[in-house]
Amino acid sequence: MMCLLVSSLAMAQQMRGAQIKNNTVALNVKDYGATGNGTTSDYRTIQNAVNRSNALITIPNGTYLIDTPITVHDVSNLRITGNSGATLQGTKHMVFILGVNCNNVEIDGVAFSTTAADSTTVDYYGLISDTSAFTNVYIHNCSFTAPHCQTNGIKVICEHANTASYLTVQNCTFTNIGKMGIELQNHTDTVVYRLNNINISNNYFNNLGTITGQAYGMAISLTGIGKGAVVTGNVVIDPRDIGIECAGWSDVTIANNTIRGQKNNSFSSIHVTDNSFGAYPRRVSVTGNISENLSSPSTVIAILTQNLNDYSITANVVKQAGGTNIGLFTSYGGVVSGNSLTGGTSTVAGGGILFTGSSYNLVSGNFLDMSVNPAYAIAIYYNASGSTNSTNNTVEPDNVMRMNSTGISFQQAAGGVNNTLSLGDDPLHATDADYTVARSRLYIILPTVTANRFVTVPSAGAYPGESLFIQNSNTSAGFNWSFATGVVTASGAFIGGLTNSTFYQLKSNGQYWVKMN
Repeated sequence: MMCLLVSSLAMAQQMRGAQIKNNTVALNVKDYGATGNGTTSDYRTIQNAVNRSNALITIPNGTYLIDTPITVHDVSNLRITGNSGATLQGTKHMVFILGVNCNNVEIDGVAFSTTAADSTTVDYYGLISDTSAFTNVYIHNCSFTAPHCQTNGIKVICEHANTASYLTVQNCTFTNIGKMGIELQNHTDTVVYRLNNINISNNYFNNLGTITGQAYGMAISLTGIGKGAVVTGNVVIDPRDIGIECAGWSDVTIANNTIRGQKNNSFSSIHVTDNSFGAYPRRVSVTGNISENLSSPSTVIAILTQNLNDYSITANVVKQAGGTNIGLFTSYGGVVSGNSLTGGTSTVAGGGILFTGSSYNLVSGNFLDMSVNPAYAIAIYYNASGSTNSTNNTVEPDNVMRMNSTGISFQQAAGGVNNTLSLGDDPLHATDADYTVARSRLYIILPTVTANRFVTVPSAGAYPGESLFIQNSNTSAGFNWSFATGVVTASGAFIGGLTNSTFYQLKSNGQYWVKMN
């Protein structure tokens, strides 16, 4: 049950993108006659300036009307930098096109927008588009908005004979986008990795899929067949459909992203699947992400895998009002470990972790809080077509489950065969006396007390990355439970007294126990 974990830090360092140096020509687009007044077409003047190698192009503050997409091709060592307030405002679905043979191109600090308003025509491109080969493109500190047409922020189509490598999109903002924030696509090959070495990090996405009735609303989509991607540190708010999609890519790390619904909770946070073009993902790590989907319908699965081999889902925090927290569909040889899963309302399928037609997976060290809704914590079934059993999965006894009176810890239904299901420790009930916690991965219930009492937690250094769960059931107004030492808030402030009738999830950072909820 080995799973190849991709180091997000190492890969991010390898894929920093084009940082252009030693430019021999410095140009200002206004020297070419650009007005930046928002009404006069500046397409031709900017086009004349940017299509050259070894150049640093500056776009001063202003709104530059682009009524024909700007196209750069056959260039290398080109940097385009915008001063604060520099906006390229298109009238079509595309504003900027990376053409053939672009190498070492950097775009920094430019706002891309469009006034195009066409909710019926599906556009397969983006405000920045590429349908050709490139190497080492770095897009950072830019913003993208296209609320009234079915286009993307950035779209790369790399198919047929083209290959594209080393794309970095970093510290950009994508707000009110008709379709997707970033889409990278190869739909013609099932064996050739035409997209390679992608870094999408520390971007902000809000309100994706603004066109009512359109098919897609995603922040990030890696689709077709590609290899080598780090998607990390992004914040996604209100995607219409999916937060992050990996459909067919291999060697991918999806780490430390936050995906949250504020006005839309009908989305799925992370999907790692095959696709209709015959590409199957391998070696994918989903770790340290936060998913909050607090009023979703029961059909939504927060983290879903399908036809995936050799993967890990670790240390994610999922709060799901409805549906399923983690769904494993015909997935094999994976590790699901150290996740905190809360909520889920499905009583037909698992509210915590659902297996359908999946085998040889290991589930260990997770916390499943199904106390609010009567969901199954872990359920094992046939796959959707009823043709493949879920077999030889192992559920370790170190999973901690918090259930209500009608919840069921495990359900092994028709199609669940030869699986090892082990119940974890039952909740430990303290008495009206000081209490010492023996180890991590325990669920402890503190009673009402008749004097001030203390809880002593074990050394955090002995259990790095592991969790404790403490429910303070004290209702006395005169006496309290307190932590003796070693427990802090997320900001590092020490916690003394425990609030009455409150549940605490603590996680060791190797030095202290940190309150997570």
